Amino acid sequence: MRRGTAWPWTNRFANPDYSSPPVTEEKESLPFSFAEFSAWFDRYSRHFLEPAQKAAGAALNELLDDELQEPQRMRIRVGSGRVKSKTRTWKKLNDKYPGRVSSLSTIPDVVDDLVGLRVVCTNKSDVNRLVDILDGLDKYADGDEPVLATHNGSSKDWRTEPKKSGYRAYHVNLCTSVPQATHRHLIVCELQIRTLLQDSWGELTHEDTYKPGADVPPLVNTLSRRMADLMATLDDIAEDLRSELDRLAEGSLVESRETEEIPSVRDRDVEPSPNPTREAAEAYLREQVNALTRPMPLPTLAWELQREFGGEISNGWLGYGTFTKMLNAVIPNARVSPTNRSYVLPENFDIASYDGEYPGVPRVISLLKEADKSFPLCSSAHWPEVYSALAVATHEMSWEDAPDIKVLNELTRLARDSATPATAERVSRGQVQYVGYALLSSFTLITNMTANQVEQAFVDWMLSRSTSMGLPQDDSDQLESWLRGKGRQDA
Repeated sequence: MRRGTAWPWTNRFANPDYSSPPVTEEKESLPFSFAEFSAWFDRYSRHFLEPAQKAAGAALNELLDDELQEPQRMRIRVGSGRVKSKTRTWKKLNDKYPGRVSSLSTIPDVVDDLVGLRVVCTNKSDVNRLVDILDGLDKYADGDEPVLATHNGSSKDWRTEPKKSGYRAYHVNLCTSVPQATHRHLIVCELQIRTLLQDSWGELTHEDTYKPGADVPPLVNTLSRRMADLMATLDDIAEDLRSELDRLAEGSLVESRETEEIPSVRDRDVEPSPNPTREAAEAYLREQVNALTRPMPLPTLAWELQREFGGEISNGWLGYGTFTKMLNAVIPNARVSPTNRSYVLPENFDIASYDGEYPGVPRVISLLKEADKSFPLCSSAHWPEVYSALAVATHEMSWEDAPDIKVLNELTRLARDSATPATAERVSRGQVQYVGYALLSSFTLITNMTANQVEQAFVDWMLSRSTSMGLPQDDSDQLESWLRGKGRQDA
């Protein structure tokens, strides 16, 4: 008797006119029983899946620690992850893969989400930054035993075009390897990246419980989509709020850089009233500056103080007026660069003695990356492609008022869309965003720019930053050559 076909024998013989039911197509079945699968899954999970979950999570955290300054790092949180349950794996195998699984050992080759990781980001811009970081990872190739790599072609982007349910997120498969006797065993992990609001929507609507194909009432689907759209609007508002708060925080550091003199000229008329919090904050600031081993962006140092003593201290900076005045009064010998995105330099810091940690790039590039984690490392030859993509974007949109972060985000999207298939992988969102921010900060971002104009404005801005760190002329020449696409081509 065919599996799944019920023969009503009694009725058939009792009624001579009874017609046998049509023979239905037999559904393919798995070549092993649940008992066999259960024993295999328990062993495989214990030896490989659970260690891979921990290893991939730890590697991802280390990657973010290396790539992000503290304020950005705090806005990206890596969850503990999970190993897919035995029963859900069995159901998925029977529903989707019975014809593709020939044995127990082929299950990991077919099911790519046996291990799942989730990262929750505060804002959409944090998601974009994380995607850029992952784009910079090595792509897995057969035979590799990676600590962390991405599986080429595995990304699924539902941020701008959500699923019918309203689900918005970015997925990509990560590859890691765990010990197996004398070699290492490859495990693929599915990484989900969501904003805080997107993750909340998933929890509220049980997105992780009701998978596609589940029998969900139409009203539930309708309400879920409505909630997803509302939260997407809130995500946009949250992004605007984040941009405005960042702008205000940056503005609170100095009253006006145009009216300040170089940092060696100190404000001595600042005498705030005695305050226990102020005394503790001053001591903490001294500790942070004295502990510096490499240049630190001024906003990062200010953020460290706010994190320790509360954001409200930026309201007047404990009587000093601005963070720069506070720093100058508390640490008179502090070395602070006078340019946009200023640095605080370690005492006796000598850039000429810096030994860069990034192979294949000049020391000056390594130093910039160490001081500013958002600085994109890419081959010298790729920079002209970034300038060209951003220039094309300035022809595709216009703005009446002075451009802001929202304009820059749209320009970044347009620049990425304008990249040809040959350059798409080399022109990342992070590269375009970084160059665009440089133009935005230097008030040189205008409509209808040429690639040469973008390049010149960016190079001028970067040279100003490097000079503020005491870069020798020879290194400045090397930096300019690199950014103009004429540097060594081995990065």
